[in-house]
Amino acid sequence: KAAMEADRAAGKRPSEELFVRPAQAFQKANRTNEMLDALTMRVQDYPTAATWRNLLYIMLQQAGGDKDLNLDVLRLMRATDSMTDRPEYAEYAALAIDAGYPGEVVSIVKQGQSKGVIPKSDTHFSGILSSQEPRAASDAAAVAADAGKPATLSNPKAARATADALVGNGQAAKAIPLYEAALKAGGGSDPLVLYRLGVAQALTGQNDAAIASFGKVQGPRQKLAQLWTVHVKTKTAPAAAPAAPATGG
Repeated sequence: KAAMEADRAAGKRPSEELFVRPAQAFQKANRTNEMLDALTMRVQDYPTAATWRNLLYIMLQQAGGDKDLNLDVLRLMRATDSMTDRPEYAEYAALAIDAGYPGEVVSIVKQGQSKGVIPKSDTHFSGILSSQEPRAASDAAAVAADAGKPATLSNPKAARATADALVGNGQAAKAIPLYEAALKAGGGSDPLVLYRLGVAQALTGQNDAAIASFGKVQGPRQKLAQLWTVHVKTKTAPAAAPAAPATGG
């Protein structure tokens, strides 16, 4: 850290080795939290798709069997353009199907196809599209109708679920008032709602508001909120040099 601070004081970006070597040492010592801290500092100075993938791949492993948390990690991986392999798209699609977000399923599969990660001939994903596209169309209409109902706005659980679906459908701006209503109806401190509100704000370019929302998040998504904050602050930064591998994944 002293070397990093010295570099920054001199107007230089710290060498990537100053992040990579400690991260590798922490990994060998099974000091996972400190490893994640080192890799988080790394993406602040080297916010490339490769460095984000390295960090978020480890976050996926740490999430264990929490499907909802895994889905949020994959969403950040998508936002940082660091989904590069077929299995990530397969897991994302499976989790979004389980959670009941057909519009998001269709969107992520088509993104994988457009990037060339998923061949159009891939029968697994073709089957997903054939089953989810009709559901996505009917679900989008139902979600739009629910979004305008007073009963939705006054029920924190319904407001949050509707907002989640809107974000999955690519309508983050329309989700923000619903998250705000969910917070108001629920007492204003639900960490999941605060986190998802921050994501919606980040996706719509409301960076200062997003950072403020993420700063209030406690609990299992606190680390993800910190990473979203890093992403918001660095996404307009100039591209860095190609990343050196730090840890497995």
